[in-house]
Formats: sequence, structure tokens, C-alpha cells
Amino acid sequence: MYRLKVILPIIMMLFASSCETDSEIKISNHRDVVMTAFLYQDSIAQINVYGTTTYLDSLPYAPLGDVSVSVATTSRELIIRDIVDGNIATQFASLGIVQGDSVIICADGEFGHVEAHTFMLAPVEIVRIETGKAAYANESVVSVNVYLDDPPETSDYYQIAVQKKTNGKVRNIGCIYTDYVFFSAYQAILGFQREPTSGIFTDRSFDGYTKGVSLCIREADLADADEVDVLLYHHTEDYYNFMLSSSAVQNYLLLPVFGTGTIKSNVKGGHGLVSCMAVTRKAIDFDNE
Repeated sequence: MYRLKVILPIIMMLFASSCETDSEIKISNHRDVVMTAFLYQDSIAQINVYGTTTYLDSLPYAPLGDVSVSVATTSRELIIRDIVDGNIATQFASLGIVQGDSVIICADGEFGHVEAHTFMLAPVEIVRIETGKAAYANESVVSVNVYLDDPPETSDYYQIAVQKKTNGKVRNIGCIYTDYVFFSAYQAILGFQREPTSGIFTDRSFDGYTKGVSLCIREADLADADEVDVLLYHHTEDYYNFMLSSSAVQNYLLLPVFGTGTIKSNVKGGHGLVSCMAVTRKAIDFDNE
């Protein structure tokens, strides 16, 4: 049984047993390979490669010795970096990834070979943001409607996040995701409704149209904010499936009677996720409330 730490703190392998059945737990010393990378245009890219650990290990990850990491894109020649024994990551300066580029990342070491394929999507613009005063569960909140123009005739996957800047420091704000598109995303994989926590959704119900997506921000979280920005991520299907399957596994941990789940991965020969993501940022103008 393994604990996989893959940037997002939601990766773990589970066992399940009913309240009426004894379970025999076998611990293996075998290490699987985990590779993760989240790639943006014109930014430093960090590639993580490491081994899984058992619950008896003191470290959350295991270095895999000397590892050779290569990145190939449509618009650039192959670039190779090494992860020296004892480390788990290497960085690449801006890879020059542009819209439409395909990206292949490979890692080679004593463990063998793992690789993942991804591609860079186009950013989707935020058309406008509308806000207003509201109440939610006896809390004072600001309702926010984020309007986006969805590209037609493609399946698109999104995530909305909110950040605030206070005295030059940027922090994420926990949102209340109230729109049906958030609930639909979770219901599709869980089979029942659950309160959304990640802001993930798809264009399945509004393909090719302008859509206003609603959420709320607690007024208490805005009290010290100098600036508040909405971030609209345009994700790959791999990222979307990874996030939702991770949420499903978390749910099985809380309710093991439903069975266990599998976290989806696009890393061949290992676990984890490699994905490009395009993001659009727009500040909220509270003066227009």
C-alpha cells in the first residue's frame, strides 16, 4: 500500500473493508514511479519524479537515484536535465510553449522509463464579472457571476479560482461554488451530489455559448484585500479527470462502504499527472456593485 504525494495533497492508495469483515493488510517494499508537472506559457517548468512510499516510511516520497528528464515540444528541440541522486525535481527555464504545442516529457533511471503527453490549449477570456450582496448559510457574502465565451464544437474543461492581494502578498480565497455546473461535474463521477470544493467544471451544458458561472465569496475574506482577481483556467481533459477521480477517492476514504476508487493518470509506466494549462486573470471591480 502506498502513499503518493503528487503536489495536490490528495493522492493516496486505499484499502476498504466492511465493519463485519477482518482485513489482512500486506505492506510491499516495491516503489512505483510518480511524475508530475504543471506547465504554463512563458514560465519556469518544474518536473517532479520520485517513488511511492509505504505507510511505515518516515518520508512522504522516495528519491529514485540519478534520473534523466527530457522535454520535447512542437516548437523546440529536445531539452534534457538531470535529477541528481537524493533530489526529486528539476527545473527548466521557459520552454517557449505556445498555443497548440504538443509536449512530451520522459524520465529515465534505474526504475526504467516513464513518459506523458500533453498539449497547450488557448486561454479563454473572461468577458465580464458581475457582483452583488447576498447571504449564504447565515453568512454575508458577495455573489460573483463570471461570464466566459466557450469555444464551439469542442469539449472544454475549466476551473475558477479567486486570489486576493494584501500588502503585496497573494493568497487564494476559498469560494462557495453555487452554480449547477460545479455540482454536475462531481455528480458525473460520484453518482450523487457533493458540495464542490475545487471549482472544476465542463462546458457539456453550454458548448459554444456565453455562460455566466456563479459563486460566492465570504465578505470576511475580503476585509483586508487590496485587490481581488478571478482566475479562469482552461484545462486538459487529463487534468479534469485527475482532479475528479482524486475527489472520488477522498470520498471513498470517508465512506469506504462504497468501495475504492482509482485516480486517473496520464503517465505511462507510472502514476501522476503532466498537464499544460492556460489561465486568464481579471480583477473584480467592487465599485460597480
